[in-house]
Amino acid sequence: MVDNLPERKVLDIGFSNYGLGLEDNFRHLHAPKGTTIGLDLELIDENLPFRQIKGKGEDLPFESDTLDRITSYGTIGAHADIEETLEEIVRTLKPGGSSFIHIALIPNEEVSMSRFRLLKFLKTLSIRNVRVKTLYKLKAQTLYGRDFPSIEHVRVSFRKI
Repeated sequence: MVDNLPERKVLDIGFSNYGLGLEDNFRHLHAPKGTTIGLDLELIDENLPFRQIKGKGEDLPFESDTLDRITSYGTIGAHADIEETLEEIVRTLKPGGSSFIHIALIPNEEVSMSRFRLLKFLKTLSIRNVRVKTLYKLKAQTLYGRDFPSIEHVRVSFRKI
């Protein structure tokens, strides 16, 4: 029963990165009762069925311990500092809150994060039930006008302690 479910506050970082329809993608993100918020560098459509705010993953505009779930699909690593964004995610999640994010590990001088470094960094955060799974690896790719030798895409999920 939907009426018996608690209200939840869900944030998606970089919601405009969806290649498919935003409305379809957001159906699986939010609780039947609660608030879904899309955060991105720019607002893209005022007619979407969720609240949109401008901001960056490295500086989430929320009080500590206020969000129930945070998701991101492909934005972190391509546009955001991975470590700063993960720290902000943990800061803003309520204790017991969960995160489900897709990170592009791009080896270059600007966004340098290997799988080993990511795993080491995750151990410094106040999180549990950490799962990191490689989704796919690309040998070479041109991304945002730059050539990269390889990119590993990983899915990271965890709960805040």
